[in-house]
Amino acid sequence: MTFSGHDPDTLPTACVGITATCLAAGVAAGLAFPETRTIGCAVPALVTACAFAILAWRWSRCVTPGPSGATAGDTALFPATASILNRVPGADDGEWIVSRFRIVAAPVAGLCGGLFLFVVSLLALRAGWHEYSAPGFRRPAAAGVAVLLALACLIPGSYLYGASHESRYRWLRPTAAWLKFAAVVFAAAAGAHLLNYGGFTGWDHRFSHLVLVVTAMLGAELLVNVVIERFRPRQRPAGERPVFESRLLSILAEPGGIAANIADTLNYQFGFNVSESWCYRTIERAFIPYCMLAVLLLYSLDCVVQVDANQAGIRERFGKPISDRIMAPGLYLKLPRPFESVRKIPVGTVMRTDIGFVATRESDDHRDSHRQAVLWNAPHYHAETRFLVAGTQDDSASMRIISAAIPIFYSIDGTEAFSYAYNYRDPDVALQNLASREVLLYLGSADYHGLLARDRLAARDELERRIRVAVARATPPLGVTICSVGLMDVHPPTAIADAFQSVGAVRERERGLVLAASRYAAQQRATGAALGDRQRLEAQAESFRKKRMSLEGRQRYLQYATVYEQAPAVFRHRMYLNVLEEESSANANVIVAAGAREVIVVDLKAQRRPDLLRDLDFGPDPRASQP
Repeated sequence: MTFSGHDPDTLPTACVGITATCLAAGVAAGLAFPETRTIGCAVPALVTACAFAILAWRWSRCVTPGPSGATAGDTALFPATASILNRVPGADDGEWIVSRFRIVAAPVAGLCGGLFLFVVSLLALRAGWHEYSAPGFRRPAAAGVAVLLALACLIPGSYLYGASHESRYRWLRPTAAWLKFAAVVFAAAAGAHLLNYGGFTGWDHRFSHLVLVVTAMLGAELLVNVVIERFRPRQRPAGERPVFESRLLSILAEPGGIAANIADTLNYQFGFNVSESWCYRTIERAFIPYCMLAVLLLYSLDCVVQVDANQAGIRERFGKPISDRIMAPGLYLKLPRPFESVRKIPVGTVMRTDIGFVATRESDDHRDSHRQAVLWNAPHYHAETRFLVAGTQDDSASMRIISAAIPIFYSIDGTEAFSYAYNYRDPDVALQNLASREVLLYLGSADYHGLLARDRLAARDELERRIRVAVARATPPLGVTICSVGLMDVHPPTAIADAFQSVGAVRERERGLVLAASRYAAQQRATGAALGDRQRLEAQAESFRKKRMSLEGRQRYLQYATVYEQAPAVFRHRMYLNVLEEESSANANVIVAAGAREVIVVDLKAQRRPDLLRDLDFGPDPRASQP
């Protein structure tokens, strides 16, 4: 197919306009349907196609003389370059500019294009841009727009690829390849929309992730091509392919000539006709039969199936069980898929389903290490479920909210493998729903403070009993056996943990003050009772003493009166001496006769001998006459 009848600048100019239009349409579609990410993944490919189209347009103006017979030097990118830069002596200006364009512009274009594709795709992958696609996005208009964009890129891409077989339009082939790649991306976006519309969600996320990975690989390939171009041997400079052309996209652009593309790539890289050697021709002739034999051998490997230990196998034909016989661990022969398959059931293995939390590897490792305490105000797991719990009698609130981790460990009995495999579409989800119902029913009537502390073991036992009974009564049977049920990490939600702890601290302080006041009151009551008893006893003793003294004084007075009547002088004299004795008993006294002149030295420090007065006669003792 030749295009010699056209203006040489018409096709490259139209190529620039077409790629720019496709780029604008792709950007507009990505903004109009932000719920999908696959359409947006085609924008880097369209930007690259538009940039390569501009480069091909400038290349065509360099290799083609103008209408007035001017050389390429007059229509180059920089017309003044031919007179400013150093040219090869005797060389034509057009040939010199073409060589400089091939040596400088093409590697720079490949380097910039590769960096752009690789960096943009890598940044999008690291930012998780493809993860923001809406899984339930259903708009038929988006699928229609994606189909139109795929056709708008595929038709000009095929036309430009056919035109690129002429030497003057050779540089249009990278643009055609990137347009076809964008068409494939838009077709994938349309397929993802149709799958979402049919109820198969998540395909837009998968397609966008795959497109970003492929785009990054193509960008890396362009960078590698620039490095290889620097060291590869040259064969024919006039027939060289552009360095910014992707070898991988050439297979997509011309799928019917895969062998020719491979041969062309090898010839281009090694600098001689590798495709003409006997080794290459032998490989070319035997490649398809070898591939078919390898595919057949791989397919025949599916006829052998192994049932591992702790597994039970059920033979199925077109998705339905053939017999009721359970396949024990071992090797078996069967028809290859899709005719026959073996469903493997993990029997005898303890499995686990979690209620109330979503555990991650980081949180499990953190909890197993016990290197740091997990407080109530810190998240225990990646995600936690909140449950309603009945309040206590002394609480003003009738319901409370807690978070709890309830792992359920179960196993599958070998005799119940059919029940587990065919009674429910997803028996694990059915078990989780059944256990969640029992957990909600129990926690709705459980004591709040009991779950937090004193009644946790009893609550775990009651939950395990209820779940066992519910699984046993399930119709149709689940085919599982409950091994144990855990109840751990019961705590108020982390959002209110600080407030909960503040209320608890206030209540503890209040209870401490009440206990201190009770202790002080008991102490004061005991002290008051003891003081009262002491004062009462002292008063009774004083009363008894005074009564006794009063009685003794009356009797003594009567006796004194009787003695006085009998001997008044002796009584007065005796009383005088008694007073004198009582008053002077505490001091040392010396009696000296009046008018005595001799000096008497008395040692007052010596002890007075009481026997000195023993022989003195002071008359009869008046007290002896008392009855």
